[in-house]
Amino acid sequence: MRAACRRQGFTIVELLVVVTIIAILMMLLFPALQAARESARRTQCSNKLRQIGLAFHNFHEKYKRFPPSCHVQNLPNGALDPDKVYGRLRGWSWIADLLPELEHEPLWNMIDTTVGRPLLPHPYPPPHGVDGVRYDPHAEARGTVIQEVICPSAKTSVWLDPTLGPLDREAITNYKVMAATHIESLLTIAAPWNNWVPLYPLPVDHPVTARHPDGACYPGSKLRFKDFRGDGATHTILCVESTEQFAARWCVGMETLLVALPRNIEYEVITHYWAPRYFTPGLFDEESTLPRTYRTYLDWDYRVMGRYDDEGLSDVFVIRKGPSSDHPGVTNHLFVDGSVHTVDNKIDTALYMFLVTRDAGDPTEHFGAEVQ
Repeated sequence: MRAACRRQGFTIVELLVVVTIIAILMMLLFPALQAARESARRTQCSNKLRQIGLAFHNFHEKYKRFPPSCHVQNLPNGALDPDKVYGRLRGWSWIADLLPELEHEPLWNMIDTTVGRPLLPHPYPPPHGVDGVRYDPHAEARGTVIQEVICPSAKTSVWLDPTLGPLDREAITNYKVMAATHIESLLTIAAPWNNWVPLYPLPVDHPVTARHPDGACYPGSKLRFKDFRGDGATHTILCVESTEQFAARWCVGMETLLVALPRNIEYEVITHYWAPRYFTPGLFDEESTLPRTYRTYLDWDYRVMGRYDDEGLSDVFVIRKGPSSDHPGVTNHLFVDGSVHTVDNKIDTALYMFLVTRDAGDPTEHFGAEVQ
């Protein structure tokens, strides 16, 4: 009797079933894998902000103040440079000041922050090359990517214009300091400028440290830790992510700062502090009494949700993005005390304003419910 033939291999149906099961498992695991990778990138971003915060603190330890967002030039007699653009707002950025603290000493030694300006040639370029040909250290600095200010999740290029050649490229930053609550407050540093005034004044009984610009780091600022006593260093935003691609060159002061709120917000005084109009003390988020037009603006497009007109201060580039990130639904923030918090993009507008002002006496007790 012939022995029964042994079955070898799989049938086509069995193979199709196995392939289908594997495909389904991959479909289930892929989102989880992507989420894990993004979580790791967000953690790396937080660590970079902590490193920047440590650099700010080391700078303060050396010079007894924080660096300004932008170098402001003075005339020999001590008066402000009458050139409101190049003299006051296109000086070297806070990132340039922090280069030694970020372990970029060679790059720091390359630039001239005393009389030089980032968009102009070095005033005393050294000879370079065998033929003694002079080169521009400032141009080389503009083309240097500083990884400490690049978010791992950023979807934009590290270059202002990646289509340019290596000698013409300019590197950008994904992190900017918080200069003021709104653009009118910021532009008081260049006043008079089209006769703009802040959208809200400051009560006469406020200390001089509460004047405009009302943020933690602005052009020409020389703030110290004691200047944040009113609102507290733990409740004041110092630096935040931004997905801005164009007006974001790391060396240019005006392009490394932000304002927090769009211009369509009106303000009113609440006892001893200012708040968005129709704000009811103690009511935030879903209980908020603010108009819907004021709600949820983190990651909003300036050109759609509210006009951000900087009067040409950012050169030929239109500033499009404010506080924003490529992390899904959240944006990392560095506070003056050095702590880093992940803030929901739907954070209450009034609360966000209170976290921007440095010495306004406004309430921040709700802080913590909307951050991680």
